Amino acid sequence: MIDSGTRERARRHREEVRIQKQPGSMEWHMAEVKEKHTARILSEKRDILKESDADLVDDLLMHIPPDGHGLIIDRMVDQKIVDYAFSADLEYIAAPDFSGIVKKPVSMKLIKIS
Repeated sequence: MIDSGTRERARRHREEVRIQKQPGSMEWHMAEVKEKHTARILSEKRDILKESDADLVDDLLMHIPPDGHGLIIDRMVDQKIVDYAFSADLEYIAAPDFSGIVKKPVSMKLIKIS
């Protein structure tokens, strides 16, 4: 027999999974760019403002709309990308890996896509 605590934990877990898979959620965007070599600039409401090939991220970051909030990218992020994103006032970068980051801005979140 399953106790009510176990049943409640299972219900909460199903709800969390449902929310994470909703289009427009951070997790949804991460899954969308994963293994597609894509870079996306998102608004605060997680709408796609711009999208390009991940190798063209330098150009993408030089032309960020004023309401750009974050970058989700399917490639390794280095100090140069962090610096560009910070100068564009982005609040976060989500990527599969970060390398050579020696000056991480305090106000920026670096999120690892697993």
